[in-house]
Amino acid sequence: TGAMFAANMAAGAASPALLAARAASLVSPVVSMASQSGSEKQRKVKSEQYEQQRMEKYGQYINEQKARIEAVAALQRDILTRENPPARDGLEGLSQLSRSLWERGSADRDFLDVRLGMGYEKLCVQVKSREDGAFHMESDEVKELAERIIEETRIVDNVPARLPLGRYSTVSVIGDRSRMIRLVKNMLVSLTFAHCFEDVRIVGIFDKEERKQWEAIRWLPHLWDENRQFRFLAFDRDSAHRLCDLLTDMLKSRQKEQTGGYGKPVSPLPHYVFILGSRAYTEKEEIMQLLTSNNPALGVTTLFLFDDLYSLPHSCQFIVDVDNGTCGYVRDEVNNKF
Repeated sequence: TGAMFAANMAAGAASPALLAARAASLVSPVVSMASQSGSEKQRKVKSEQYEQQRMEKYGQYINEQKARIEAVAALQRDILTRENPPARDGLEGLSQLSRSLWERGSADRDFLDVRLGMGYEKLCVQVKSREDGAFHMESDEVKELAERIIEETRIVDNVPARLPLGRYSTVSVIGDRSRMIRLVKNMLVSLTFAHCFEDVRIVGIFDKEERKQWEAIRWLPHLWDENRQFRFLAFDRDSAHRLCDLLTDMLKSRQKEQTGGYGKPVSPLPHYVFILGSRAYTEKEEIMQLLTSNNPALGVTTLFLFDDLYSLPHSCQFIVDVDNGTCGYVRDEVNNKF
């Protein structure tokens, strides 16, 4: 514009009329620049107002959705806590003959689930944003807000952590012996309160030195055979051997019945839960080959209370460690503990 003005002045010096006309032509660019600057300011103000309104409205929408998700999480937490009460509530319900006694059957999805303690798990529903997985070149605070809420609500904390005994045939509990015994006793309360003895039978083999810690479980109806003539509990080598022989025949019979069948084998009832607290009384018994085969057709789950990892059967599927705040994990997924 300056160069044009200088050229016009030089060219129009001989003619005042021409100079006036050319000077007037300079007004248009200046007016245009001023108008463009004012329009840019208005556009910027409108854009900021729009973003503010968008953030307020979308933020309100996100908060409403977060409240809905938290309500689902609270309901999930309440249901799981009610269906998996702590051991003391189970004992109290037993003394009062609660209606929830033995209410869990083989048709229920949580059949054979036992409570280990309090933990966390994923939200029972999947939450996704409308543009989930889309690629964006620029960051957007509104979209990032949705992603942050999804990540914050993905996990439900302070819920009963459960061990599905029906999914794993071999489970090992390792760590401090007193903590181990306390945990397994609580698991027994959870198991025997929720499941009837017609669906679940318990077999216990322990060293004679631990008789005082375990002898109280002899009163559980889950430890008797179907004729109420024989108790599945042993505290010495001879009793353990007779018990193993008896149950070996039973497991072989189940294995034979499933051989040659079509389709996926169905786990038979009652489901037997072996608690092997004595390695010395059981390691040379024939039944160990069946208990460590991880064959779901046998309808059996074995808890090995052998103190440390080096004493466990090689085929062990799940491990509970009581020395690290009590955590459980699949043996092949040691980094994925809960």
